[in-house]
Amino acid sequence: MKQINAFSQRFSRFTLIELLVVITIIAILAAMLLPALNQARESARAAQCTSQEKQIATGYISYAMDNAGIMPIAWAGTATNPPWMPWWAQVAPYTGTTGLSFGWDNPADQDPKLYQCPSNTTNYISKSTRTLPEGSSLPTNQFCRYRTNYTYCRGIGWDGSPAGPGEAYKRPVKLDRVRKPSILVAMVDGAGINVNGSSEYMAYTFTGAEGYPSYGELDFRHRDGVNGSFLDGHVSRIQLLRLDGNKVIWSLEPEALRFFFTSSEK
Repeated sequence: MKQINAFSQRFSRFTLIELLVVITIIAILAAMLLPALNQARESARAAQCTSQEKQIATGYISYAMDNAGIMPIAWAGTATNPPWMPWWAQVAPYTGTTGLSFGWDNPADQDPKLYQCPSNTTNYISKSTRTLPEGSSLPTNQFCRYRTNYTYCRGIGWDGSPAGPGEAYKRPVKLDRVRKPSILVAMVDGAGINVNGSSEYMAYTFTGAEGYPSYGELDFRHRDGVNGSFLDGHVSRIQLLRLDGNKVIWSLEPEALRFFFTSSEK
């Protein structure tokens, strides 16, 4: 009987080498599975981002329908009179974002979660986190406007000031004057507070010189791509193809940002 117990104990124990082999195999399997798990998580976040952008697109179209067809402008008014409203604050009432104000001391003030892409939770300001990146030159007194990491094309409408000679980009886009709304991109994933600029509007708007955006204004956070919403309300993925200096060459044609060629609003 003692011989049988000794025999079973001898063969039921792992040696140190065997244990290390098992641990190594588990580590190799985990390393193989981790990229797939991370990719699945990012796919889920990208899908949520698409859903959020679709809701926002419905919001800016609803805004236009209530305002003689004119889309929200990038930022409106002055700091005090009328209240300075970035584009996302103009759209917020149409997306169910209530209790939004520009005073941090208002207990009812809410963070506009719909306007914050889940794939990057560090490039916007929240009520609980009001810290700009080290070296940022954005105005610190404009924290309340940095609560989104989606960026809106300034070609849709500048700041509400009249368009002077050579300033066609300041003309507000009117939806019923646009000939091809399905090719004109209104909003994409933005760099937010990570933008390299000193004007507060750079944190939530972008421009497109010669029909191409600047690399520092966008955040290609969805596997070298951004989600973009268009003037007709649809949302699609836009792929980064290459960089030409600071100019982004992406999977859209230059006409995607040439709003003033399609709007005759004076």
